[in-house]
Amino acid sequence: TWFIEGFAEYYSTADVDGERVTVGKPSQNQLGTLSYLPWIGFDEVLTGSPWAMPPRERAAFYAQSWLLTHYLRRDQARWATTVAYFKALRTGMSAGDAWTKHVGISVDGLRAELTRYADRNMQYSILTTPLAEPSISITALPKSADKLMLPAIGIAFGSATESSISALRAGLASFPGDVFAIDLAARAEIAAGNAQRAVELTRPLVREGATAEQLYVAGMAALALAQARSESDNAPSDAGENDYADAANLFVRTVRTDPMHFRALYRYWQIRARSGEVPDQRLQDVLVQAYNLAPQAKEIAMAAGLMLLDVERAKEARELLAAIAGDPHGEGAGSVARRLVQLVDSMPNGRSPTQQEIGAALSSKSDATDTKRPPPEEGVRVPPQPNEA
Repeated sequence: TWFIEGFAEYYSTADVDGERVTVGKPSQNQLGTLSYLPWIGFDEVLTGSPWAMPPRERAAFYAQSWLLTHYLRRDQARWATTVAYFKALRTGMSAGDAWTKHVGISVDGLRAELTRYADRNMQYSILTTPLAEPSISITALPKSADKLMLPAIGIAFGSATESSISALRAGLASFPGDVFAIDLAARAEIAAGNAQRAVELTRPLVREGATAEQLYVAGMAALALAQARSESDNAPSDAGENDYADAANLFVRTVRTDPMHFRALYRYWQIRARSGEVPDQRLQDVLVQAYNLAPQAKEIAMAAGLMLLDVERAKEARELLAAIAGDPHGEGAGSVARRLVQLVDSMPNGRSPTQQEIGAALSSKSDATDTKRPPPEEGVRVPPQPNEA
C-alpha cells in the first residue's frame, strides 16, 4: 500500500506546460505534513494499512510513503533494488526480509536517511514531449438545462430524491417538446420505478438520428420494464421477454451510434447472460470490450473477471482481477479480487479453478490484508440496475 499511495503522490505534482512536462517535483503539502506531524515507524509504513490508522497517523503514512517513493524513484540504483524487493514479495517473502535483502537500508535508519534526503535539493525531471493539437468543439445546451441540470445530477449519481424527481417531471410542462427535458424526465421515471412511463417518454426519442445517450436511456427504460414484469408476483416464465429483446436492440443501436459506449455493451451482456449458460465467444468479447473501454468501472471489471474464470480463461482473469486486488481503495471488490487471484495462483499445473472452487472463494470471509479495513460496500455479481443514469 505504501508504494501505491506514494507513487500516486509522486506523480501528483506533475505539470504540463505546452510541450514541457515536469515530473517528480517535491510536494509542498507532504513536506509540510512531515514538518509538523510526528512520524510513524517505517516498519508500520512498509506493512501497515492507512485504513487502520487514526487520522494524524494516516496523514503521516501518506507523507512518508511519498518521501520514500521519491527517494527510491529518483536514483536508478535504488530503483533497481526496489524492483527486486517487489519481486521478492511476490514469491511470499515477508516485507521485512525482502527489504533487508534487496534494499539494504535499515528500517530503523530510514527516517534519518530520508530527512537528509529531504533537506537537500530534491531533484525532478523536465521532459519535452510533442503533443498533438486537440480538437475542441462546444455544444450549447438548451435553456431547459439551466433549470433541470442540477436535479439531474443527483439522479445520475444514484441519489434521487422526491424533490429532484418532481423537478424533472415538472420540466416536461415548463419546456414542452424539449428533447433534453424529455430525456431527463425519463431518467427520473426510471429512478422512481415507473418503467412504463419511462418507456412512453423515450419512444419519440429513438427515431432515426437519435443520439447514443437517447438510445441508451430508452434501453434502460425497456430494461426496467422487463425486470418489473418478470419479477412481479405470479409472472409467467416468459414475462418481460419482449421488453428484454427491445432493450437489447436499443443497446445494440447505442453501440452502433457510439462504439465507445461501454455501459451499453455491459447492459447488452447482462441481458444475454441472464440464462446462466456459458457465454459463447462473441458474448465473451462483448464484456471484455466493455472492460477494455472502462477498466476503472469495478462492476464491469468484476463481472469480466468472473466470466473469464467461468469459461476457463484463468490467466486473462488473473491479469484483470490483479488490478482490482491492488487497489488500496477497493475495500469490498478488492477483497474479493484478492481471494480470486490467490485461488488462480494456487491451482496446480496452471489449471482453471472449478465452479465449486470459485464459489468457495467468493463465499470466504478470510482476507488477512483486509481485517482492519471498513466493511465491504460493493457487491460482486450485480444485476442490472435500471436506475442508473
